[in-house]
Parts: sequence; structure tokens; C-alpha cells
Amino acid sequence: MLVLGRLSFFFLFTLMFSASVLAQNSEVDSMLNLLTEEKGDSLRIAELYNEIGWELKVDEPERAKEYLLKSIAIAERNDYKKEAGDAYNYLGVLEDIRENLDLAATYWAQSLEIRTRLDDKNGMARIYNNLGINSRQKDDYTKAISYYRQAELLYEELNNPLKSGNLAYNIANTYEESGHYSQAIEYIYKYLNNLDQRKTEDGIEEDELDELKASEVDALILLGNIKYSLRRFTEAKRTFTQALELNLSLGNDYTAASIYNDLGNVYSEFSWEYKRDSLPETAIAYQDSAILYYERSLQINEREEEWDMVNNLKFNMATCARDKSFILKELGDLTEARELIRSSEEELERLASIWRKSDSAKNITMVESALFDAYLSLGKYPKALKSLNTFYDYAKKNDNEKYILIALDGYSKYYKAMGQYQRALDYSEEYNLYRFDRIDAKRVQDNEKREALYLDQKNIREIERQKKDLQVKEAEIELSKYQLRTSYAATGLFIVLSVIFVFLFLRFKKLHGQIQQLLLNILPPSVVKRIQKDASDDCAQNFSNATILFSDFAGFTEISAKIPPEELLGYLNKFFTAFDEIIDEEGIERIKTIGDAYMCVAGVPDEYEDHAERMLRAAFKMREAVKRFNEEHRELGIPEFRIRIGINSGPISGGIVGVKKYAYDVWGDAVNVASRMESNARIGSINISDDTYKLVIEELDQLKDIYNFDIEERNNVNVKGKGEMDMYTFV
Repeated sequence: MLVLGRLSFFFLFTLMFSASVLAQNSEVDSMLNLLTEEKGDSLRIAELYNEIGWELKVDEPERAKEYLLKSIAIAERNDYKKEAGDAYNYLGVLEDIRENLDLAATYWAQSLEIRTRLDDKNGMARIYNNLGINSRQKDDYTKAISYYRQAELLYEELNNPLKSGNLAYNIANTYEESGHYSQAIEYIYKYLNNLDQRKTEDGIEEDELDELKASEVDALILLGNIKYSLRRFTEAKRTFTQALELNLSLGNDYTAASIYNDLGNVYSEFSWEYKRDSLPETAIAYQDSAILYYERSLQINEREEEWDMVNNLKFNMATCARDKSFILKELGDLTEARELIRSSEEELERLASIWRKSDSAKNITMVESALFDAYLSLGKYPKALKSLNTFYDYAKKNDNEKYILIALDGYSKYYKAMGQYQRALDYSEEYNLYRFDRIDAKRVQDNEKREALYLDQKNIREIERQKKDLQVKEAEIELSKYQLRTSYAATGLFIVLSVIFVFLFLRFKKLHGQIQQLLLNILPPSVVKRIQKDASDDCAQNFSNATILFSDFAGFTEISAKIPPEELLGYLNKFFTAFDEIIDEEGIERIKTIGDAYMCVAGVPDEYEDHAERMLRAAFKMREAVKRFNEEHRELGIPEFRIRIGINSGPISGGIVGVKKYAYDVWGDAVNVASRMESNARIGSINISDDTYKLVIEELDQLKDIYNFDIEERNNVNVKGKGEMDMYTFV
């Protein structure tokens, strides 16, 4: 019945869409028929040309433009100002849809001129709003604010609180992007008050209420970003969490992904606060929590194929890796710190290459800022300065106060690293004066300015003192080395060298064993043997048949909103450790985990014929383990984790991917189908493809006696990217 219901909905949606297109065509045809009837009425013909152009602007833009230009020709010949103003406005909208932003602005300016002559204040306000959006798309924030404010004044003059309230969001968003946070907060609260008033109006329908709630989620996200930029991170976290809870009632995965990204940013900043408080272990835990949020957002965006956002999330994860490396460096873990910063550098340079090709000024600015910190940490000073100059030039060109502040702080860091302390102090003073005078001028008193500058000077003096102390210590060490070389006899030196040799040999032997165990933890044994013989071997191989399993937890978004990140990570670790033990018993290889998703494969790289039977047994054991843990959690008031499992069998390829970090991975169409089996699985069920079912059918009676399940045959299920497929669900 469920399959029929889905198919019926698909046909109904198709019919509705077709009906919509037919209705539009029918409406256009009706207007074209009216044209023949209105031959003598040029005013009516101009109006009809406008209406036809508006109807066709998306589906047939070239044809729409022809009709709109015809309307302008008639209107200007006969001095029909209103119709000409409408046509220019519609042309602006049409070109904006086609992303011809300059041409759209030209048409809107012509429409505005006409409507100003007509004193059409409603029409003028709409055009000012359009021009504001257009300027913001071109990163011209000053001009965008000017247009928005003119629209706002007109709506207030017209006593239209609805339009004025809606416009407040656009103004707040633009102020936030340009770093004017006090003005942004003023307007976002104005917008939220407007939404609250509309929600309490009599006779509001449920659909309209949901739209208002969705708008409130967007406003809360923007408010959270403003508080984040003001470094009020606890308030930002509270606001983002409020947005996430409200979004849960709407079920908007795309918006949830955005909030997860924002929460990742907040937790990354928490990490820096703990680092400043000399709590490096806690700081690293918060960076790990940030990465967990980013991975959750990444999973949703990859599923929705939002590749621009995927790149932004990979940028955030790369900066997290960079920041974590700084903390590890302070803890003395230089090897892992160096590995993290280099992997971060590689990923940031990859993203920079992509964004430079797309000419995305904002993204290029972000990545240059991140690369500056990475290059500075690696001691690549010319590259660091080049990235910082690019970043600062963009900030000044766009008068972006937020980015100017970051750049000034960057110059201070750079010149400290170069040993030019006076220049570092000059930039630090400029940073503080700029911050207090232009962002927090209303809240910060003069004594706070003096204190900040005093602390900077104190820090510089401390740096210079430490540098002198270091020079003295280096001289003392050199003197001690000389005395040691001249005072020790050859016999004593031989004994020392012998002890060192024995110590290094034992240490090497121990490290070799640890490395061997580490390789076995991350790679299959047979793969480890191959790369030990030949380190350049990527172990690539085709497999004629294997079985792949994907699992995740339904409602994980809701659970993660209720449980602190560190606790949530503990529960995931508990489940995944149990899963690892289960698949190890069956001789199955774990491939990876992404957030709450778990992936493993049977029959790779060690081939065996009963791979499907082993995987199905493992799936039932995994489901039983989740059930057992949930029973324990229920007594403690912990939310239930509801698993979904998908399995498919077929030919795949496998091998080692990565250079800096080894990872064994598999790919092929069978892997994609396994993922689709999981996404089509019911909560608490195991969903397998027809290919897997054929391999395990003889084992099912025996498995039923052990695990007590029913089999639901599902035919012709519409699977994304694959069409209709048969599958079987064990419930």
C-alpha cells in the first residue's frame, strides 16, 4: 500500500505540474487571442504585451523580452508612462533571473525614473528594493543600504507595516554582511517583531503560519550570525539552537544543514576561548565537536547535491584542522600538528583554485585569510604576506569593516613573526582603535581603549624580553656543549654513545610495532602486506561481486539538538564500537563513518563466496545491538536511536586513496545502490536489493529462527538516480 501511495503521489504531482504549465500556456493563448480583438486599442495592447512578457519570463525569456520591448515601443510612442514603467520593471526582473545584473539595474533605473515622474510611491518602493538586492548581489553594500532605506521610507510614508517589516530583513542581512552589527541587530529585531504580530492575527491559516515560522528560522539564523560576529558566542549558540528546534517542526533539511554549519562555527570559537584560558585538551574537544557539526551538514548537502555549500563546509573543516594543529603544536605534538597543517594547506589551496576560476570574490577572500594563517604557521612568509594583501585589498575596496579588522590583526601577527615588533604594535593599535571607534563606539569607554593598547605594548615588551632571554640561553647552551666536548674522556663518550644506541634501538623496535598495529587498524591486513613490500602500491583491484552495507540513525537531527556534542559523540562511539566488533566476527571490512552514517563491505579485499550471507547476519546483529543499547538508555532518559540499514551486492572496485593519510575505499554503481537502499529503508528495518536477496534466499529460513523477522516485498520502488527497483525489507 505504501508503494502505491508513493506512486500515486508521483503521478498526482506530475499531473499538477502539467496542469500548471497547461494553465500558463492557456493563459498566454487567451491573451494572444485578445490581441487580435483589441487591434484599435493601443493602450490595451501595451498592457497585454506586458502581461504576456511577465508570464513567459522564466520558461521563454527571449520571447518574453520581445513582447516587453514591443510594449515599450507602443507606450513611448503614445506617452503611456505607467505601461512603460511596468515593462522596464519586468525586463529588470527577467535579466535578474538570467543573472545579467548590470542590465537588470539599467532597466530598473529606467522604470524608477518613470514612476518618480508619476509619483507612484508603491512602484518606486518596489524598484528601490529590487535595486537594493541587485547591489547586494554585486557586493556593493553601501549602495544596497541606500536603496533599501529609500524603499523603507516610502513604505513608512504609505503606512504599510507589512512591506516595511519584510524589507527590514534585507536591510539587516546587508548590514551584517558589511560588518555594521549594531544597525543589523536593530533591523533584525524589527523584522522579528513584525513576524510575531502577523502570527497573532485572526484567521491565519496553517500554511501561512508555517511560512512565517520558516521566516522566523531565517531571522534567528541571521541574528545568531550577528551575535557570532560580535563574539557573543554563548548567545549565538542559544539563538542557533532555538532556530534548530523551530526548524524541526518544519522538517527542512536544507535549513538544518545551514544551522549545523553555524553551530560548527560557534564550537570552533569556543575552542579558541578555552585555548586562551590554557585548557588545550578542552579546546581540542570543542574543535572535534565543531567538525562533527560540519560533517552532519556536509552529509545533508552532499545528499542534496549542493556542491557550493559542500565546498564551503570543506573550507570550514580545513580551517578546523588548521586551528587544531596550532593547539597540538603548543602541547608539543609536533608530528600530528605538522600533518594537520599541511593537509589543511592542501585543501585550502584546492578550494582557492576552484574559487579563483569562478571569480567568487567573497570566497576568495575567505580562503586567502585562512591560507594566511596556514602559511604563517608553516613559515612560508612571502606566501602569507601575499594572501594577506589580497585579503586586505578586498576589504578596503568593499569597505567591509569585519574583514578590515581581521586583516589588521593579521598584519600584527605577521610582523611579530618577522621580528618587526614596532610595526606589529602599530597594526595592533590601529586594530583596536578601528574596532572601538567604528564597531563598538557606543559601548566601549576610553579607559577600555587605553587598557587594550596598554596590553598590546606589554605583550610586545614581553616578546622582546623573551627574545633576549632566548639569545642568552642559546649562548649558555653553546658554552655547555663546548665544555662537555673538551672535558669528557673518550671512554666516557663511548659509554654514552653505547647507551644511546641501545635506547634508540629499543625505541625503534617499539615504534615499529606501534606503526604496524596502526596500519592494521586503518587498513586490511592483506593491503598492509602489499604496501610494506611496495609503498607506492595503491592496491587498486576490481571485484566481480561483493556486498556493501550503509546505516544511519533516523531523526539524528532532533537527537543532536537535545544532547550536548560531547555526550552525542560518546553514544556514537558506543554504537560504532559494537558494530566494529560485529563485522570483525564476520570477517567484514569497515570503510568509513560520516557523522551518524556507517559503511562496511564484505568480500573485499579478501574475496569469499558467502559475502552476502555474512553481511546480512552482521546487519541483524547490529540491529539487535542498537535495540539492547536503547533499552539501557531508556532507563536513563536518553533519546532513542532508531537505525536504518541498506544492503546491496554487485561488482565494485577498491584501493587506497590519499597520499598524506592512507584510507582504503571502494567505489562503483553497487556502492551507490547500497546507499539508496539505506535511504529507502524504514525506521528499524533492514532493506536489501533484489541482487542481494537472490544470494541469501537459501539462508533466510535459518535466520528467521534466530532473529524472528517478517519479509516485506517491495516492487517497483522509485529510487533516485536509478528509476524503479525491487527491494525487500526485513521488519
